Amino acid sequence: PSGLTLTTADGVLLEAGTQLTTSQLSNLSFASAENANSDLNSFGNLVLTASDGSNSSTSNISFTVTPVNDAPSLEESSFSFTEDTASSFDVSVVEVDGDTITITVDQLPTEGTLTLADGSAITAGDTLTIQNLEGLVFTPNADVNSDTTTIGDLILSIADGTVTESNSISLVVSAVNDAPVLG
Repeated sequence: PSGLTLTTADGVLLEAGTQLTTSQLSNLSFASAENANSDLNSFGNLVLTASDGSNSSTSNISFTVTPVNDAPSLEESSFSFTEDTASSFDVSVVEVDGDTITITVDQLPTEGTLTLADGSAITAGDTLTIQNLEGLVFTPNADVNSDTTTIGDLILSIADGTVTESNSISLVVSAVNDAPVLG
């Protein structure tokens, strides 16, 4: 079958034409590719032919892989910025099941501001859409960088109706050489 890996108890990987002993047939195991299931994939059949040399019999075995809910997650866990410079970035959500998701802002960085692409301020507790995660703008506070200050993380909760996952995004601000000031 396609999309499945079949193995005997003694570790023999089944491929077309593999000859098996009776004991190898007693405990076959199979594994599907990650996120493959019968709702999304057609696995085909395992066709076994048994023969004693003069007579043979063929059997078709089909496979059903029941889907499980996969928790939504973020593709990114860190973004880099430059001191005293507002920069935009995109956050990508992975939801392999195709569920409708809800994104909630749990925590904002303490040493800067975060806005949507349209300039609207983001606050803790806000609910965002996937589209809102494109073109986010982080503006670090003046003269703040990660070498001297803890910037804080952006923490988003992503819920798919079954499970809620908290995802932390580190915001790293690189220092720039500030001009000396006479004083």
